[in-house]
Amino acid sequence: MDEGDGDVRQAVICVLVAMGIFGVVDNYVGVWADLGASVWQFHLLRAGLALPLILVAAAVGAGTIRPVNAGRVALRSVVLAGAMLFYFGSLGLMPIASALAGLFSSPIWIIVLSVIFLRRRIGAFRISAILLGFAGVLLVLQPDRDALGLTFLFPMAAGVFYAIGAIYTRRACGKEDALSLLAGNFAVMGLMGAVGLAVFAGQDNGYLATGWVPMTPTLWAVVGAQAAGSLIAVYLLIRAYQLAETAIVGTLEYAVMIFGPAYAWIVLGQGLGPFAILGLAAITVAAVLITVRGRQ
Repeated sequence: MDEGDGDVRQAVICVLVAMGIFGVVDNYVGVWADLGASVWQFHLLRAGLALPLILVAAAVGAGTIRPVNAGRVALRSVVLAGAMLFYFGSLGLMPIASALAGLFSSPIWIIVLSVIFLRRRIGAFRISAILLGFAGVLLVLQPDRDALGLTFLFPMAAGVFYAIGAIYTRRACGKEDALSLLAGNFAVMGLMGAVGLAVFAGQDNGYLATGWVPMTPTLWAVVGAQAAGSLIAVYLLIRAYQLAETAIVGTLEYAVMIFGPAYAWIVLGQGLGPFAILGLAAITVAAVLITVRGRQ
């Protein structure tokens, strides 16, 4: 095996471990919601725990948190923080499979938004992949619509915002250090959490509209695992993208569509119906086709 093959093998291990971490820790956001804490408190504490670790990483030479263009990093951070707000909002209200279905529809939205706003032309192959992906999203989200009202749109919104963030990152933030982008994203999420807690102070109206609640050991364990797990997983992803081609890493990221629901089913007893399984498969196939096709 030559050095290039070794790099690819390391990249595969990094991305699969990262997706495994996400697949585990994201499942426990539902536990957080069941204990009466809000998405706003979650974001504030998650950012409060993650930012010092990012500062330590910068201090030991893992990167820099100083942006090349502060305005562009701030705008990107707002967009991606919005995506995470919708995604984690979904995780507290519905099975992880539904939340992932929306977030990982982002490659489909990247193509759609590029056609609408960047005037790019696409052929029949990508159009077919887009239709397949949308059908998959509808298959996954449809069972939850009547029970959740308009909040069934949250995963879809997460995918749209994530797609906008991806396009903007490529076009405007290509020279930024990964730690700078990560710090900006967590800082804005923490700010959003603080604003939400202020708006809903003294209220107790569920996961999306509750103020601060007293922390328990279980709540600390959930948010601590989220902060540490997210940072480790993101670092592994960055390393994977440094070692192998984007198409390889981007395709393997869809392993979380297996890890997350599988963990929810085996450990948490969260069932997954045949339509949801079919939908997740359709989304994964469509996104992989779009990703691979876009790198050829």
